[in-house]
Amino acid sequence: MKAPSEERHWAPHCQVEARGSSTQGKGLFSCAQFKRGDVVFTERPAVASQAIDNLHLVTVCAHCHRTVGALSTQLARRAELAELELPLEPPSCQVVQCEAGCGEVYCSEQCRADAKAQGHALLCVGDSTEEDPLFVHKVHSMETNDVFLLAAKVASAVLTRCVDYDVVSLSL
Repeated sequence: MKAPSEERHWAPHCQVEARGSSTQGKGLFSCAQFKRGDVVFTERPAVASQAIDNLHLVTVCAHCHRTVGALSTQLARRAELAELELPLEPPSCQVVQCEAGCGEVYCSEQCRADAKAQGHALLCVGDSTEEDPLFVHKVHSMETNDVFLLAAKVASAVLTRCVDYDVVSLSL
C-alpha cells in the first residue's frame, strides 16, 4: 500500500507556500498562475460508496466509481427496458467481478486488487451465510441507512492501513 503522501498528486508546475492572509486566513497559496481548467491537485478519496438508492440506475466500479459495462446496458437499466439497440456501440468498460462472488464489480483487475488490499477483503460477504454477522450488517444497512456501509468501509480502511504500517497485526 502506498503511504498517504503518495496518494496525493500536485501538478508538476505547482508550487505552494503556507502563509496567512488578512482576507482569507491561514492556508496554502499558489506561487504560480493557473489558467481556467488547469488541474492543480488530485487526491483519491479515503473511502467512497455508491448510494443504495441509485444502485439500480447505474453500475459503477466499487473502487473508483467509473461506469462499467456497455452503454446500452446502462441505458436499458435507466429506462427499465428489456432491450435497447444503439446504432453505434462505443467500447465498453470491462466488468470484473469480486473473486468471492459478493456482487461487487470493478472496472479492471487493478481496481479489484486495490479494493481488496484497501479493505474489501475484510467486508466481502461472498463466502458468508445469512447468519454471518457481517452479512446481517450489510442487509441491515441496505434496508435502513447505507451510511452504515460507508462507516464499515472507513473502519476497514483504517484497520488495513494500521496493518500495512505495522501498527497492529491481523490474522483472518
